[in-house]
Amino acid sequence: MSGGSGKYSSKDDCEHSYRYSDPEGNSIIYRYELKLIDSIKVKSRTQEAISRRLGLNVCIVHELIDGLLLNGHIEQNRKRKLFFWHRDLFSATLEGMAMLERAKRNDGKNRNSLKRILFMVHSPTASRQRG
Repeated sequence: MSGGSGKYSSKDDCEHSYRYSDPEGNSIIYRYELKLIDSIKVKSRTQEAISRRLGLNVCIVHELIDGLLLNGHIEQNRKRKLFFWHRDLFSATLEGMAMLERAKRNDGKNRNSLKRILFMVHSPTASRQRG
């Protein structure tokens, strides 16, 4: 029996893309996941360094990293300093790089199509043909 009445409900009751989306229907979390992968594609970084680069709280970055680790888009490596001290470094995998490139390619197509539509609307030849 679900006790989720009203506008707040549990995570299990809602779909991921529906609950966390902006007015255009794009997933906000997906955008931050892409930024995270983009920040670690060249150099492995710690959670603190990633949170500074993204401008997010470390706890939020930890949740994003957990989701990406489960999907296999990033990997975790432990670097030992001394016997007791270590650092957890995160780096992008091939699947993560492929996801990032696909998203950039799709985003560019959407922008180009919008530019073409605006060009057609504002071009002087199109306005002459109407009148």
